[in-house]
Amino acid sequence: LASMATWLFAAAMTAFAAAIVAGSGAATIEVAFRQDRALNEVWPSYLSVNIDTGSLYNNFDFTDPVLAQLLANWNADTQLRIGGGAADDYYFTGAGGARGNCTAPEANICVSAEYWDEIFAFCQRAGVLLTWDLSVSHRLAGTHDWNATNAQAHLDYAAKSQTTANIWQLGNEVEDFYKRQPPLNITGAQLAKDYVVLRGILDQTPGISHSIIGPDACCEERLNPVGQFLYDFTVGTTGVVGAITVHHYPIPRLANNSCIPADFTNKSSMESLYAALADYANWTRARIAPLILGETATSAHGGCDGLSNRFVAGFTFMFELGSVGERGYVQMNRQDVAGWSSQSVPSNYALLGQPGWSRGPIHPHPDYFTAALWKQLIGTRVLNSTYLAPDGSSTDNWDSHVWCSTVPDSGVPVPVLTYFNMQSINVTVTLPAGIPVTPRTEYLLTSTSTVYVSYKDSDPPGSLTDDIIYLNGHALIANADGTLPENPIRGQYVARGGPVITVPPWSYGFIVLDDANVDACWL
Repeated sequence: LASMATWLFAAAMTAFAAAIVAGSGAATIEVAFRQDRALNEVWPSYLSVNIDTGSLYNNFDFTDPVLAQLLANWNADTQLRIGGGAADDYYFTGAGGARGNCTAPEANICVSAEYWDEIFAFCQRAGVLLTWDLSVSHRLAGTHDWNATNAQAHLDYAAKSQTTANIWQLGNEVEDFYKRQPPLNITGAQLAKDYVVLRGILDQTPGISHSIIGPDACCEERLNPVGQFLYDFTVGTTGVVGAITVHHYPIPRLANNSCIPADFTNKSSMESLYAALADYANWTRARIAPLILGETATSAHGGCDGLSNRFVAGFTFMFELGSVGERGYVQMNRQDVAGWSSQSVPSNYALLGQPGWSRGPIHPHPDYFTAALWKQLIGTRVLNSTYLAPDGSSTDNWDSHVWCSTVPDSGVPVPVLTYFNMQSINVTVTLPAGIPVTPRTEYLLTSTSTVYVSYKDSDPPGSLTDDIIYLNGHALIANADGTLPENPIRGQYVARGGPVITVPPWSYGFIVLDDANVDACWL
């Protein structure tokens, strides 16, 4: 039976490859990349994830074994940030205290000692490191200063019970607090003072992590002129925070908060990321500190129902994964693993589960498998790469990046081409002279098990909004217990002397250049 299954898998891969070549029409893209040194080196936790604190309001079930297993499948460095706007509405209630939706001083989310223990145990089972966002909304009466009393109680419990988070944060998108009721105006300079107070508490609390990052600012167009908020924060937190965290969601929303499906295949919408990342870097230039894109997905405010958790969202996801590291950032956190985007808004961009999942059956969406492949294949170095169409035609429907792989059995990382092709024709990819196209291993992701042979116009096919993803023609699934049928996930090997690189219409994926030994990936 095992040999029969292997034969069927190989036969399906061969049929899929043949179908790609047989597609109607083709274009050529020339990819070039610097081979002597890397452009940037990111943290091992580069692709990390979030669960919004709003999920705790809805009594998110951290004891679910399938949820933990689905994250454990990645078997790689991952930070799990539990935070967001709802973090400024939580209150630590201690042993035997209330949990979930509650009424507490300046808060409506309660985290008891027992709930905290469940969260810590979940992180242990899932193999992730916890980043926890403390509430900054509690203020001392008659002053602008942070009231750290409840945070101190939470930190004392974490230290005593040896359940410390790996990294601490304080507040979320504080520049927007003027919208709260009653309004609360916290400047960048004031928030810096609050972080100094937190640093003092951590330094005086044995048995707890002293790592802090922040301030989780968003979005750059909402910050006061010239990014004064971020500039003042960075000036005031020299030696206090280990990284600067910011947020950006590249796909816009209309004034009535509705979604535009066409934006999910619009590269110019995705490219808003470039200006945002550049602005943040400029506004924090007062000190040299690593930059983290601490929240991102397709579209903000919970994402778009039927789009943000479907195959079509993967074009933006692949664009961000390739681009953020190129811009000098060391980590990006995908919003969300599962659950809610706030207390009352379900997360439509979650990797797992139905929007608003809190407990019960849970299944992966397409971006979960894309994340799994990134974790499996991509290392910490990104190379300086470019692409063009040799006939001078537009590349508005193409994007690619070159990263170095994780360390393979041979011990030498190799280049990996990550790409998307948002058009109804095949694309042949050429590489620089001296870089062999074979042998290689292909991980071609599509929304259908066959190519779009009959698809002849420029509109995206309807299957892009399906909740399924195919790898080299085979549907990717998880077992009922959350394990994967195959882990690591197997790609399609193309032997030496095989065909040129050709990728199918409306696809994205990874091409591992197995015999391309470049200095940038290992020196």
